[in-house]
Amino acid sequence: MGNSVATSDFSEHLVQRRLMQPRFHHGRIENHGRVTAEIAARKTESWVDGAVLDSGQETCALTLEVIVKTLFGVDREATARRLGAAFALANDCPYLGLT
Repeated sequence: MGNSVATSDFSEHLVQRRLMQPRFHHGRIENHGRVTAEIAARKTESWVDGAVLDSGQETCALTLEVIVKTLFGVDREATARRLGAAFALANDCPYLGLT
């Protein structure tokens, strides 16, 4: 994961955390929940009764779309998929390489 907020030493972690912190302010959390519910509703509307889905892939796709929208302000499923594929490649995690 490189030098990310999750893996950096304390001083670098503090700098990175402070850069991210405004996105997690309590005033924004309510909006994150609303966005998550809207994206989940839109995604489940496309499912067909009786169809077999890969729940892991569906969950990853939903999560990536929510992150892209709430943290980066981008409202495009295609962007979430590209970011997921890039993350999968960079972190040797093929499950996130959504097609």
